[in-house]
Amino acid sequence: GNESFREIRQLFLDAIDAAEHLIYIENQYFSSEALYKGLLRRMAKKKRSPLEIVLVIAKDAEGLLEQLSIGVAQNRIVRGLQQAARNNGHHLGIYYPASAGADGTELATYIHSKCLLVDDRFLSVGSANMNNRSMGYDTELNVSWEAKQDDRELARSLATARVDLLAEHTGQTDDKGRQALNRVHGLVEYLDQLADSGVT
Repeated sequence: GNESFREIRQLFLDAIDAAEHLIYIENQYFSSEALYKGLLRRMAKKKRSPLEIVLVIAKDAEGLLEQLSIGVAQNRIVRGLQQAARNNGHHLGIYYPASAGADGTELATYIHSKCLLVDDRFLSVGSANMNNRSMGYDTELNVSWEAKQDDRELARSLATARVDLLAEHTGQTDDKGRQALNRVHGLVEYLDQLADSGVT
């Protein structure tokens, strides 16, 4: 039949709504209207704690057609998120991975990863892009882990997965660098410093 299952989208929205400290998103795109509204709703909740929101996305959508449809939506969404973070006292960092070419020019790393991590307690990884198509029309498959209150071991593993990803993107792979990336409070400020200093 024509029944539509939107479990991944609902799971993402529930996870964003439940976030207390940290939302880490790594995705090829961020142009999903549903997830954008979910983030805005969570940021607008005045009685809830301030968030560190880290968004790692590809610098340019591959191909002109994708860039036109996704680029415009993504730019509008990015500006809306920045405004909401400023207005509500959240820390939002939006980054794209890049490396330096032999001649010193910047080479953007095109990422295909798709993951959402919340509070080092919830992680979802899979095929779903954070665009309207993946969130509504395409068939996608994700696998998710959620650490319950007393499941310290799984929570540690999820935190390690986040630090591994950030270490890979920033080049901060030694113990001292990894320790700095392990923080939640002040994470965006630290990533901004790294990005501005050009050490990554």
